[in-house]
Amino acid sequence: MIISPQEIFKRKNIPYCYTIFGEEDYLVYQAYYEYLSLFQNYFSNIEIETFDFEDIKSNEELVDIIDKHSVPTFFTTTKLITFKRIEKFFNKKGKKSKIEPGEIALKRLLLNPLDNVFLLFISFEESLCGFTKKFLKDRNSTESLMFPFSVLLSKYYWIEFPKLSANQIPAWVKSELNKLGYTIDKEALDFFLINTNPNLWEVHNELEKVCAYLGDKKHITLDVLTSVLSGNKEINIFKITSMIARKDIANSFLFIDKILSVSKQELLLLNIIFKYFRNLLILFEIFKQTNDKAVLAKSIGVSPYFLDDYLVGIKNFTKGEVESALIEIVKIDHQLKISSKDSKFLFFTLLKKILTPNKSLKNH
Repeated sequence: MIISPQEIFKRKNIPYCYTIFGEEDYLVYQAYYEYLSLFQNYFSNIEIETFDFEDIKSNEELVDIIDKHSVPTFFTTTKLITFKRIEKFFNKKGKKSKIEPGEIALKRLLLNPLDNVFLLFISFEESLCGFTKKFLKDRNSTESLMFPFSVLLSKYYWIEFPKLSANQIPAWVKSELNKLGYTIDKEALDFFLINTNPNLWEVHNELEKVCAYLGDKKHITLDVLTSVLSGNKEINIFKITSMIARKDIANSFLFIDKILSVSKQELLLLNIIFKYFRNLLILFEIFKQTNDKAVLAKSIGVSPYFLDDYLVGIKNFTKGEVESALIEIVKIDHQLKISSKDSKFLFFTLLKKILTPNKSLKNH
């Protein structure tokens, strides 16, 4: 019963009902948009109605909606009825609760297909997370599901989009770029992922920025990414980590002044500094076990290509200094969000604290 939107429309008979669900909401919505597009292309004359169960407050309202679409008409217009977040209506119901009119009406709609009417369900029900694996091991696992999923996933087609792990995101990014006709260097891909939150919505937005910047060019290099993500063609914002690794306070001050004079990059800049020290803290522990560069790079999720700044930092900072730096970064992050103080002043204060030798932490 598991099938993708593309596979559905390769068949001659479109199924009466289809459910898209999963923890990876970006992929759920992408599949939803794809299904709508394919549906509109397949049927020349179509009417689409969408109902969000967050807005349906009573059984009476649900019954009215279902009754309205259960009555045969003289018109032959194909209709697609989309129900979003159906779990919002049914997940408060206990197993021993009496059957409400809304459940009776919906069950009738699900079990009695209508001519020229199709149903699409979009759900983010948490109890369904990982259901595909359970189903592949035991086809009867649908029997333990709450209504209406016990019916939707046992009698009709569906697809789940589980949360992508950090290890799966690189392949997904490459796949998305390939669909658009782009290629990317391995170093550029590593760099992109290191400096982008592992959230597919944010990853997608950053990819759009990169593609818009490239124009007619179809190959993404490291130089391109540093320009796009910094917001300025002349400045590579990620150079700050090299200066910090060397404890080069003078050039760090000049660099921060230059960055913040041409763009509002405070949060990105602070995030880069925070990730650098967080990774240094991890490396202090890994170094006790090995000095293999491949292992070290993998432990902090970077390419060996970007490891040099960390190796310099390990020599120039003690573990105590790194821990202290992380505390100061958190303080500045709070100040940036609530204080009216000049952001340059806050960064200069931060750099002075984390790059100036602290005798009390030297041997920690």
